[in-house]
Amino acid sequence: MIVGCSQCGAKIDRRDENRFFTCPFCRSSLVLEGGRSFAHLIMEHNRNDVWVRALFSERLEASGAANGSGIHHIGFTYYPFWFIRMNDGTAFARPAAHMPHPELSSIKVPPGRLKFLDEAEPPSAGIVPYSIPLESVFGGEGERIGSIRRIDLVYLPIYSTRCIRGSTPHTASVVGDGPRVYSTLPPPPEKATSARPLIFFGAVLGAMIVAGLSFEGMLYKAAAVLAVSAAAIILSPVIVGPRRSGS
Repeated sequence: MIVGCSQCGAKIDRRDENRFFTCPFCRSSLVLEGGRSFAHLIMEHNRNDVWVRALFSERLEASGAANGSGIHHIGFTYYPFWFIRMNDGTAFARPAAHMPHPELSSIKVPPGRLKFLDEAEPPSAGIVPYSIPLESVFGGEGERIGSIRRIDLVYLPIYSTRCIRGSTPHTASVVGDGPRVYSTLPPPPEKATSARPLIFFGAVLGAMIVAGLSFEGMLYKAAAVLAVSAAAIILSPVIVGPRRSGS
């Protein structure tokens, strides 16, 4: 079978059944799928269980599951994903192997350095072999195929853990250095937005207009508006609440 290298475009005569091979011209690591070659990549990552445990703990607390829900052993494995980049600049990833964590069915690839996977020097963590063909990824999205700019098979570092909430087990995952936690826990409850700031500043605006209309002469009008402004500044921490930093 003659296939083209997805990196340098060279024609390569494939005479064995191995899906993984190296281009003899540019030395790129490639994988053969559906008669086409794709870059065979892995994301560089330095494992950090302490940071991930803190991230998981924050997610548990936000979901109201911190009490009675201990974080179990944190696992770390490289999982294969079809990394698909579109002509409009968007990108998404789909599992290239069956995932034990349902929350990873659709993820965003975090920023990170991708390099060719060296079969002779695999990473210290385990690698799950890919088993889901690319054609099954699109399913009912066949109309999007013409908008694809590039497809790669990428192994992403996945942290995973398990907790028990009541009698129900929940799993959570983090992809590389990404800040997002993919979890089967319910999302954190949204905090209701207080209407007090809107009412307060509306009242201040009304008071300033009334003060400006109640006096004759620009000097008196300005003095009245300044007095209302000073009162608003003094009272705002009490009525609206102090300004909070951060998100």
